[in-house]
Order: sequence, then structure tokens, then C-alpha cells
Amino acid sequence: AGLRVVCGWEWSSPFNLIGPALEHAAPDAGTPSMEELTRTRTEELITQTLGEEPGVPVEVRVVQGPATGVLVEASEGATLIVVGTRGHSGLKGAVLGSVSRHVTQHARCNVVVVRGRRDTA
Repeated sequence: AGLRVVCGWEWSSPFNLIGPALEHAAPDAGTPSMEELTRTRTEELITQTLGEEPGVPVEVRVVQGPATGVLVEASEGATLIVVGTRGHSGLKGAVLGSVSRHVTQHARCNVVVVRGRRDTA
């Protein structure tokens, strides 16, 4: 068994892993694409979390599209999906928790929601 890390991205998403400064930048010939930047950042996060040799095969899939749809589609044939939540409350929580809420309601496999540390949100 291995680990498949799936990251959905959109040009207008406030959740882009690479940050808001490049959110709307149109790539030119010498600039990495948004997909390449997202893949690189995702791989960095995996290494920070699991180390250089995680002990299981890791596959990274970067897909352009809303995270909700990308993750629900990835749930087809998966054993488990793990999604994060930032742990906000009130109106902000209703907006920022929408991905984890949608995935738990529509995924075709079990889902674990992991709350991030409040100081990093």
C-alpha cells in the first residue's frame, strides 16, 4: 500500500499552497506553471511531514479544479481520505471549513478530518 497525495488548485482560490502573491500571475516562458509550483510546494510539505524516506511509496497528483470536486473524485477506489481544517469558528469557519465538510458528505470512502494548529492558521 502507498500514499497518494492529491492537491486541487484554482487560479482564484484563497487556499493556494504557494501564496496569494502568485495567485493571478500568468506564467511566461521562463516562469514555472501554477501546477509546477503547486507540485513543488506539495512535495516540500510531504518531506517536512514524513521526512526524506517516508517508508511507503508516495504519489503526488496535482489537479486543476476545485478542491472539493478533486478530492471527492479521488475518493473513488481509495481506502481513506485525510483532509485538514483550519479550525476557524463563526462565519469564517463556515467558509474555510467548506472543503472538509463537502468531502465528508460526498466522499466514496472513509474520511478523517485533521485540525491544524491554531497558530499556523
